[in-house]
Amino acid sequence: MYLKPIVYTALGDSLTVGVGASIKSGFIKEYTYFSERALKRKIITNKYAKKGITSEQFIKLLACPQVRRAIYESDIITITIGGNDLIQANRHFMRTNDPSIFHRTLYSFKQNYEFILRTITELKSDVGSPYLIRTIGFYNPFPELPYSDLWIRSFNNAIEKLSLNYHSKFINIYPIFARLREQALTFDRLHPNHYGYQLIAYELYYSGYNELNFNNKGFLFE
Repeated sequence: MYLKPIVYTALGDSLTVGVGASIKSGFIKEYTYFSERALKRKIITNKYAKKGITSEQFIKLLACPQVRRAIYESDIITITIGGNDLIQANRHFMRTNDPSIFHRTLYSFKQNYEFILRTITELKSDVGSPYLIRTIGFYNPFPELPYSDLWIRSFNNAIEKLSLNYHSKFINIYPIFARLREQALTFDRLHPNHYGYQLIAYELYYSGYNELNFNNKGFLFE
């Protein structure tokens, strides 16, 4: 019996691009492999991502017909966005010592992220077939900054709360990167290395596939 391939679309910033990985595939290749094994289906992968993109810039990317079509046809969607919003806010804070920039950035980010999730769910609303969305949170590449944990946790909390409202599951990578920081990051301390991207793929895999309503519930790892 022919089984239609699963379509997976990865959306986002440098984490989705795979910056820091040896072959620039990041977590996508690993997650696709795990998913094919778990679901026993071929997976077709799309990737729409750009290094340095902010949540506001990502909204413009969502207007692209090719991206919208890919979302419409997708069974699995992953999102990494917002890290550059926070990085830009920190650069501004370093110049001005004005903490209000973090409050303003978080407010704008929430508006943008909700728009992104709402747009995706609206595109999927007429499909009639099950799908899953995984929203990937932030890790802390700069724990030596005394305020970094506060704002990274604030952004992660925002993503988690918004995800609950839009058919999405939040993937919290903060704890595992906090525990394995030196092992999981490249020399620039900003991006994951190959092992770090594997950790993200594992977290995605362990979040399951229940939304797809497939009969197979097998897992590769126990």
